[in-house]
Amino acid sequence: MALAAFGADTVYPCLGLFTTQSLPRKDQGVAGAMFQTVAGIGRSMFLPVTSTIQSAVQTKLERDGKGEMKAFLQGLRAVEWFCVACMGTSLLVTVFGLRNIGKIGLLKKLGNVQSASKEKDVEV
Repeated sequence: MALAAFGADTVYPCLGLFTTQSLPRKDQGVAGAMFQTVAGIGRSMFLPVTSTIQSAVQTKLERDGKGEMKAFLQGLRAVEWFCVACMGTSLLVTVFGLRNIGKIGLLKKLGNVQSASKEKDVEV
C-alpha cells in the first residue's frame, strides 16, 4: 500500500508537466485540462471494478461454506492482488512510454522569453 502512494505521487506530476510542456504555449491550458479530466476518470473507473471482484469472490466462498469472515477477507485479498497487477501494468506503461522524455521543466533556450500576448511559440 505504501508503494501505491509513492508511485502516484511521483508519476502524476511528471505526466502533468510532460503533457503541458510538450505542446505550444497556446495549447498548454487545454492539454492540462484534458490530462486532469482523463486522470479523474481513470481514478474513478476502478472502484466499481474492485467492488465487483470483492463481491464475486466473497459470494462464491460463502456459497462453498467457508464462513462469512473468511470469505470477506479472501475477497479483500483478491482485490489487493488486482491492485498490485494494475500498479505493475501502470509502471511498465510509464517506464516504456516515457523512457525518452528527457528532463522536464527546463527552458529550451534562455533569452527567448515571449510575452503572453503573442500567439505563436518558437519551436526548438
